[in-house]
Amino acid sequence: MAIERMEMKPLRRRTALKGMMGVLIGGGASATLLACSGDGGASSSGEGGVTKLRMSWFGNAARAEAIDRSIDLFEAANPNIVVEREYAAFDAYNERLAAQVAAGDAPDIITSGWESLMRNVPMLADLNKYKSDLDLQGFTDSDLGLTTIDGRLVGLPSSFAAAGALINKTIFEAAGIDLPDDANWSWQDMIRIGADVTAASPDDVYGLRSFGFGGLYVLFHLALQAGEMPFGDDGKVTMSEQTLTRFFELVLEASDANAAPPPDVAIEFAQGGLAELQFGIVPHSNAQAVPLQLPNMPPGTELYMALPPGVGKQPESGFFCAGSSWGITNQSDHVEESVQLLNFLLNNQDAVDARGIALGIPVNSNVLDGLAQVVDTSTAAALEWAIEMKDTATLLPSPHQAWATSSAVMGGISTDLLQGRLSPAQAGTRFAEQMDELVEKS
Repeated sequence: MAIERMEMKPLRRRTALKGMMGVLIGGGASATLLACSGDGGASSSGEGGVTKLRMSWFGNAARAEAIDRSIDLFEAANPNIVVEREYAAFDAYNERLAAQVAAGDAPDIITSGWESLMRNVPMLADLNKYKSDLDLQGFTDSDLGLTTIDGRLVGLPSSFAAAGALINKTIFEAAGIDLPDDANWSWQDMIRIGADVTAASPDDVYGLRSFGFGGLYVLFHLALQAGEMPFGDDGKVTMSEQTLTRFFELVLEASDANAAPPPDVAIEFAQGGLAELQFGIVPHSNAQAVPLQLPNMPPGTELYMALPPGVGKQPESGFFCAGSSWGITNQSDHVEESVQLLNFLLNNQDAVDARGIALGIPVNSNVLDGLAQVVDTSTAAALEWAIEMKDTATLLPSPHQAWATSSAVMGGISTDLLQGRLSPAQAGTRFAEQMDELVEKS
């Protein structure tokens, strides 16, 4: 698979940024009940020439509120269109969407995540047919490549995610440990620094979150640093045995060095317990995490994004991917109005500002400067960090739908590894075998 780069218009630097707290989101897997503002059913044209559209997305209530604010602005500007809204947690969303499509009752506009785009392709209209009506001035051809599958433009990318390490500056300062030099550090440096932070911190603070639980980004960086792509066009693992083994060696090394929590603590935290734990470094994060995590931390906490180890010297081993995209289903009877809504959500500055980076970093370069002026300074710094990283990083295309379960697969294998039931080499082999099996079954 060829490695692609994407060009990006630079964000102009601002020395003074006006403060407004960034929009907060929750994880896509949050246990959020389906919420629908209407009474269901296909979109329709009601009395008085009012058109009803249906739009659906995944996430939690906070994410829904962010998108609601944007849609409210659209309805105020277009009183002849009412948008009925549906949202659910990620798994429930996908199950409901599949049932709606099978029943011929799909919403007009749906949301696809990085892992779910390929699964949704059959239900999505080709937007190339409507390019003359779409406002794409802020999107490069490469940007649109994020959502182009086999020549079909199956959606418009609303955001991208840039992978990096989340640094808790406040924890480092309290521990008296120098902040990492992310232009030059290695994975061993990260573990060493993490161990130093753990040793100088209270019992509920660790220097490093475990690589083994949610650490897919770390594995991908290791693959790119070895000149490998994580998966092929068929969705199967293309990483070498050496790369996979090295990843699980790092999982053990971080635990053995007391940089990451000991096995029992790491496993309990991964299962949703010990919410009070804090980390100096979260090695597998993205720029959205800055506004997401701050409200859950003590007042005055400072967070920032850093390059992952090795990326400073190998910029192409950094990566980014589509965050989420919006597409029009091929069951929609109101394509014209759906195009109007997409144009507004992606291009109207007030609508973008109302969402902040709840969905990730906007792809549309024309709205980035305006957004940088209304978010808080920490979010603005994360925004600029992600845009600069995107200039040189590798684009990871949307994977096979089976990769939506990859974090769970990794977590289960890491549990066995940390409890001594697997060696790093065995763990790497098992990860590849389980992922390939899931791809074949999906």
